[in-house]
Amino acid sequence: MHGVGSVIEIRSGSQYQAQVITGPKIHIGLGSAKTVDTIRIIWTDGVPQHINVPRLLNARYVVLAPQILSGSCPYLYTWTGERFEFFSDCLWAAPLGLVQANGELTPTREWEHLLIPGSALVEKDGQYVIQITEELHEIAYFDHVELVAIDHPKGTEVFTNEKVGPPSLAEHRVHTVKQPRWPASITDGRGNDLLPGLKHIDGEYVQAFESRIMQGLTDSWTMEFDLGSLKDPQDVRLFLTGWVFPTDTSLNEGIRQNPDLAPPAPPSIQVPDENGGWKTVRPFIGFPSGKTKAMVVDLSGIVSASNSRFRMSSSMELYWDQAFYTINEGDAPVEAQSCELQSTHLHYRGFSRRMYSDQALFRNGRAPESYDYSSVRTEQMWSPISGPFTRYGNVDPLLLAHDDQLVVMGPGDELTVRFAVPAQPVPEGWERDFVLRNVGYDKDANLNTIYGQSSQPLPFRAMSQYPFAPQDQAPDSDEYREYIEQWQTREYPAKPFWNTVRRAALQQ
Repeated sequence: MHGVGSVIEIRSGSQYQAQVITGPKIHIGLGSAKTVDTIRIIWTDGVPQHINVPRLLNARYVVLAPQILSGSCPYLYTWTGERFEFFSDCLWAAPLGLVQANGELTPTREWEHLLIPGSALVEKDGQYVIQITEELHEIAYFDHVELVAIDHPKGTEVFTNEKVGPPSLAEHRVHTVKQPRWPASITDGRGNDLLPGLKHIDGEYVQAFESRIMQGLTDSWTMEFDLGSLKDPQDVRLFLTGWVFPTDTSLNEGIRQNPDLAPPAPPSIQVPDENGGWKTVRPFIGFPSGKTKAMVVDLSGIVSASNSRFRMSSSMELYWDQAFYTINEGDAPVEAQSCELQSTHLHYRGFSRRMYSDQALFRNGRAPESYDYSSVRTEQMWSPISGPFTRYGNVDPLLLAHDDQLVVMGPGDELTVRFAVPAQPVPEGWERDFVLRNVGYDKDANLNTIYGQSSQPLPFRAMSQYPFAPQDQAPDSDEYREYIEQWQTREYPAKPFWNTVRRAALQQ
């Protein structure tokens, strides 16, 4: 309340002052000044907010903290034929130092397999080119990046097994779909028909919850599915496309301290019991990895010829764009070819303009943010994080293997990665999609994230948790020490951010 713990900066003409907000009232003397030119508030979640107020000092203002993500994950842009376009985020299953609302550390799974449709990644000068950017208040660590071309017959769709969850739940495989089937019905807990909004990928997202308590936490909600008549359902898979608006460590701490709130409950599956109620058969099915992605849920053994009903329950802030299932399809043939990494380059770029696929939908909280790569702000927009970070330039040796030699990126950094086109062309009657395999980690710079204000300590493969457990032994070989000395040499500049308002005052 009242922004306690935030920093307020004020410029009036050539005068500059800054204070930490410690209570509902603060006093900032401006002498004979009649106006305030600029106010910047750095909220406790790290989000800076600039307020231009060239008005009389006795005016009254209400300032609300902006509800935007300050931390999530690094972003991926792909070359679509004419421009780089925002595709999605990555490393969503690998948070570091993120404390849940129950006080436990969030588990870290450092690898992921992201599906990229062929239409979203087109050759550029005989190569496939992607841009990985760090645009939020966080640190990204990349150990290995690999692009795999997945060729498959036309008329089939491919999906990966990617979702947020442990390795056993997200073990890599390629699912193929020839005949998507729509459930007979999908309803929320209030009986509303959700099926019409879940038949097609159209950016018009469906929510099953009734009220949003705070970012990432909603009232308990359900989506009840009836698949209709099922004949010999040996292999049934549910395909869900959606996105999650997450909490962060500070929000989780607020939930933990509030006796009236329960932590966000991840999606689970229940089936009808013998008493007319429901019983849980899958306490955790995972959830989409950040911004819009598909996930696959194995329903084999959950539904049967005698019962095709089940429901999904949660209190996480999840939005859905499509839901369908397949039955007894098996897998179509696919051919996978690795695209050789040709070159990489780490450099400072800045921050893409935030935009929304549909402004009205976003105001209702349903559509995720997107970003315009062609519109970039080069000045630093986040408060400094202590380093070191990876030096700029070619970083090929650090990304060729999963070996704890990391590319460490801070806000504003961009990693350009170029891959070769595979030697084998797409077979006649087939088409090509891609799987991007990333190995790495992400750490929010939220004040309540453990070690969130520094890139250190560096994560490593053998760690059991982050922060490390007493038995975890960090790498300490001669080769690793040489890697640190050679590559981790850059510090995050502090002055550009802290001097933004002050510099404007001095220029008066």
